[in-house]
Amino acid sequence: MLTNERLIFKMSLEQKVKLVTSLNLYENSANENYEIPVFRLTRNPLEDEAGVFATGFPSDRALASTWNMPLVKEVYSKHGEEVSAVKKYAYFNVSDSLVKEDVSDDYYLTASTLSSKVKGLCAARQFVNFEEFAPESGEEQAVKSLQDVILSGSSPRSVYLKTPESIENYKAQRNAGTLFYGVAGSVNEALRYFLNGCSIVFLKADLTEELCALLKTLTVGYRAAYSDYRAEEISVTELDRRCQSLEVFNEEILDAACDRVISALLEMRKRSMEPVPAPTGINANHAPVFDEVADDALATTAARQSVVLLKNSGVLPLLNTDCNLMNSYYLLLSSITHSECEHNAIFYMNIMFVVIEKKGRQRTEPALFRGYGTGAEIIILKRWN
Repeated sequence: MLTNERLIFKMSLEQKVKLVTSLNLYENSANENYEIPVFRLTRNPLEDEAGVFATGFPSDRALASTWNMPLVKEVYSKHGEEVSAVKKYAYFNVSDSLVKEDVSDDYYLTASTLSSKVKGLCAARQFVNFEEFAPESGEEQAVKSLQDVILSGSSPRSVYLKTPESIENYKAQRNAGTLFYGVAGSVNEALRYFLNGCSIVFLKADLTEELCALLKTLTVGYRAAYSDYRAEEISVTELDRRCQSLEVFNEEILDAACDRVISALLEMRKRSMEPVPAPTGINANHAPVFDEVADDALATTAARQSVVLLKNSGVLPLLNTDCNLMNSYYLLLSSITHSECEHNAIFYMNIMFVVIEKKGRQRTEPALFRGYGTGAEIIILKRWN
């Protein structure tokens, strides 16, 4: 039974195909006949939004280094609320790729962090997609373990498959109503995705006309084959064989994909209209749209927990022996919201530079270099005395 039956039955075959395919590999297609949301799968929906004010939460690498997964969940729950306040139809994307996610070189820490990330985003009622990649040779078992940790601990709204057949690895997600997406380079591959239960297929080339023409032929062939089955001229086994070999195609499969997509897009639109928590501001230069005070405090807490305190035994030319050490790629801290912070560089070396903490009026805030392409591997944070 289709939830959006009346709407789907009014659609032509071409309109159905355009709804469930796209020429942009991480975006769904707009439909000129229907006002439907257009989403884009991305690690951070705000990364391309110019002029948007948002809290500079620590990066995933920094959050992972805290080893505090409840904190990771809380950070992404707050981040999800901020995204809801400033952007419609956001759709987060996480994957099983160590390189793409750049969380840690450790599979378990990466999986735990991403699982908590998805939990937090889902708590904020954000749409989250999980994308699978083909593992490197020899890494198959490690990647499978990473997938299991992420998916057993969280519930992404959709899964982006690398092959039509890999949907068989997600039986629990299928039973839970998870959407599945795929990417195809031929019409037969696209039909295979739909046959296996995918809702949207991203096309590597403009195959829309070819796909529509083939579907017209195959759906007519299915109706004829089904009539032969009802007349007992062919067996159900033969009917199934023809479907599986794509000699015929049941249009109800396409209708079901359209139904899932429409339901998801309507849900996305509904969520975009939900109220956000009462806003509070920390900067008089703009009107707040989320709780900037609480989010800034959380970002500072997370940033500090990601720092490791070390003892300096004279190797570094610092004024005292205590310093905090972190990887420069970890840094995406809350100083974006602190106009009073000052950037005080002590020195540059091949892989090191120093950032001074300057004591503020109420608490010590990190004075950070943001947006400087230093390429440094290590940052030393030294407290201002």
